[in-house]
Amino acid sequence: MMGLLLVAYYFSAFLLEEDLFHVLRQGGLRIVWTRSKLLSTEFALFYYPVLVYVWGMWLPTAGEELWHACKRDYGCRAYLRRSGWSWASGDPRYSLVDLADIQWREFRGALPLLVAAAAGLAALVRAACWATAGRRSGGTVPGALVRLVVGLGFVVYVHGAGSAFPMVLVLLFYMVVRTTSGTRAAVPALWTLALLAIVAKEPKWPVRRHLTFGTLAGRSWAWLDGPAYQGEYDWAQSVNLILLRLLSFSLDCHSAALRKAAGGDQKLATAVEGNERDHAVPAGCRYIFLHGLSHAFYAPAVLAGPTIGFDDYIEQCATPRASNTHLGWYVAQVMVALAALEVGTHAYPCFALARSGQVGQLGPRLGAAAVFLTLNFMWLKFLLLWRIARAWALAEGIDIPENMKRALSNHYSVVGFWRCWHASFNRWLVRYIYIPAGGRDRKAFAAAVTFAFVAIWHDAEAKLMAWGALNAVFLALETLVTAAWQRRTSQFANQRPWLHRQVSALGGVTYIIVLMAVNTIGYSAGISGVSGLLETAASTRKEALSVLLGACIFLFASVQVMLEIRKLDGTWAAKTKSPAVSPTLAPTPSGGGKKKP
Repeated sequence: MMGLLLVAYYFSAFLLEEDLFHVLRQGGLRIVWTRSKLLSTEFALFYYPVLVYVWGMWLPTAGEELWHACKRDYGCRAYLRRSGWSWASGDPRYSLVDLADIQWREFRGALPLLVAAAAGLAALVRAACWATAGRRSGGTVPGALVRLVVGLGFVVYVHGAGSAFPMVLVLLFYMVVRTTSGTRAAVPALWTLALLAIVAKEPKWPVRRHLTFGTLAGRSWAWLDGPAYQGEYDWAQSVNLILLRLLSFSLDCHSAALRKAAGGDQKLATAVEGNERDHAVPAGCRYIFLHGLSHAFYAPAVLAGPTIGFDDYIEQCATPRASNTHLGWYVAQVMVALAALEVGTHAYPCFALARSGQVGQLGPRLGAAAVFLTLNFMWLKFLLLWRIARAWALAEGIDIPENMKRALSNHYSVVGFWRCWHASFNRWLVRYIYIPAGGRDRKAFAAAVTFAFVAIWHDAEAKLMAWGALNAVFLALETLVTAAWQRRTSQFANQRPWLHRQVSALGGVTYIIVLMAVNTIGYSAGISGVSGLLETAASTRKEALSVLLGACIFLFASVQVMLEIRKLDGTWAAKTKSPAVSPTLAPTPSGGGKKKP
């Protein structure tokens, strides 16, 4: 049974890609037949049997052994929680659910309340925006003010008295940008303030321990530090995402001031790719405090955040463009992903194995299965966090950029992975860090600066520093290798398409192994866990080599499918025509987090 479910998950995961889903809705199987080789004899005889064997037979068998390995270890077993699923399957194993991942455990527990609140608040915002349409007082956008009221209420509920600290941060940024915008001091001052905010929110550094009401306002105010007044989450949990929006508002305001001083066009490019349109909000009344506060505390993006730039946000507050039809399909995709993660965490305790340190104790075969399943669960988790937040935004009329553009099993390059994982943050990084740091002219330096910021922005941990450094190195290497390959074989794809596809698949296998190793270090087993796996592999060399060979065959077949899917959504043609690889970057998110004690 689990084998069939895993095979179904593999193929259905592609349908969670918005672009591909839209193409298939329009063209159906006809477009699959005419544009790709996915229904060809070659795929039916050579690639699909490998994929079905791994997903339908090998992985379920290894997964069952992982479950027993977790049950035998007290540290791993302690993370499993009672569930009511055993009645549905008759298998007592499904009476336990793996909730070792703190972020997912807290989000899952709050999901019913969150969905109800999101639906109610979205309806309220829609009604209020309709009632205030066309009314503008003092240059303010009514839609932004409505969302400001909702956002402030949401932040106060989530953080309680601690919400005062993010509010002070907003005020500090506004004061800095109003006094320095249009001058050379603006950018250094804003980034200095941003780095100070990152230091201040980090619980492992001493500054955070002194940011309390008792320390700052005296003992008479210390009662506000008590658990009863601190809301559901610590205020530091939302600082990362609020900080991105504050920098967007401030740097866009600075750019507008520079353009005005130069006497040029005061219209700012919105964050909407490839969409130039007239601005509903004039530059003169765009960058006001209430608009910035509304953007910073935009409720759907406070904790789980897809990232939207300020210019795009304020334009959509004035002229919403989300589609109700799109929302319906989007919610259906979210429900499919939720069902997949629920089944997965009931069947395979991969989060518990990683957190308890047992991954490093497994042999090569079980270790490979644990890493692969964990990465799939991480993808599903972040997909749900981000898409539920975006669905909330869509329901109230704001089309935040999609964060998870591709399925986990549809990535075969480092560059492409970071372009499509946390894609809205990727756009933010490119606009505000990568391009100012040199962009294509200084790729290695710009990538290093960007990943350094990403690592520090997440958490001050050694594994994330290693993750950032490794990503920067491998991204630079891939960019150089790909550019050299495309220069020397510019006509190869047209002259020998079959051979070109095989070579591309071999390269994709290498990049996938790199991605799996690097992201396992950063967001799963950590440096020690990966070191343990390598030590175990060294002591069982024969088994390790057989697992590596099997993994390469499996990934080779997987990349063949990925390359044909690129033909369906049009990205393969764009890639083969352009000799340059867009060096875009994006990390996994910061959001949710540990609930207050």
